[in-house]
Amino acid sequence: MLESGETRALTEREAELLAYLARNHGRAIEREELLRSVWGLDPRGLDTRTVDMAVVRLREKLGPGGAEIVRTVRGKGYLLGESAKVER
Repeated sequence: MLESGETRALTEREAELLAYLARNHGRAIEREELLRSVWGLDPRGLDTRTVDMAVVRLREKLGPGGAEIVRTVRGKGYLLGESAKVER
């Protein structure tokens, strides 16, 4: 739920991406690992922006703080930000 009280549905892939980042909270995940683990693709020789575009859409759905929830780690990949609340 967004701060405004509005809810936005995630696609199955967006939910899987968010769940994978949550399971690895505190660790930057490389795009190749996300392609393997979330999309089930072999990243060798694959030139794609699939992960980046999925992150953009997920951040939009998470609202104004989306970029703080799913953070970019320059030269590495993505990680769930400190502002994200993960219940285990």
